[in-house]
Amino acid sequence: MFKAGSFILNILNRVLQTRLMRKIWLVTALLLLIFPLVNHYFIYPQFTNLLLQETEKDARQLAAHMSDHSYAQNGLPGSHENTPEIEQSIAEFMASFNLLKVKIFDPAGLTLFSTDPADEGSYNEHSYFHNIVATGETYSKIVQKDSTSLEGEILTLDVVEIYVPLMQDGRFLGAYELYYDITELQTGLAT
Repeated sequence: MFKAGSFILNILNRVLQTRLMRKIWLVTALLLLIFPLVNHYFIYPQFTNLLLQETEKDARQLAAHMSDHSYAQNGLPGSHENTPEIEQSIAEFMASFNLLKVKIFDPAGLTLFSTDPADEGSYNEHSYFHNIVATGETYSKIVQKDSTSLEGEILTLDVVEIYVPLMQDGRFLGAYELYYDITELQTGLAT
């Protein structure tokens, strides 16, 4: 038994001493070192851009659908009273589309509606709202937000914040801000 184990170790030692095997081991080691860099600098950014593009597309469709369901009369966000029916409909959209939060702004950036009532009545003073969204372009970014679980734990979530402008005949009427939870997608890519 001892001789068989020694014999196998002797053969492995000889194989590893050949140039071909040393090259294979070197290439393998280099690949193991390079892959994380390739992932970080090439794959992850491309995935993130694709994720933002797809999420923006979904958000534009959802915002149009929400407007069609009379969350905004005549396409004007907030030109209605926030009724329990409207709030229930938005809650259903949030559950169906994995949204964390929904806000509706008027053209000046005043928050007319938010699923977080503390936001209502505040102004959006971010430059991207006035310089990008107000010109009719969708704006999105990935941010990390802290959230409290049902057990009281503080969780950090990866969130895509998307501003979808509402335009009518070239006029900026306001915007929706939609928060999508992408934590599971980001975590899956990192592992």
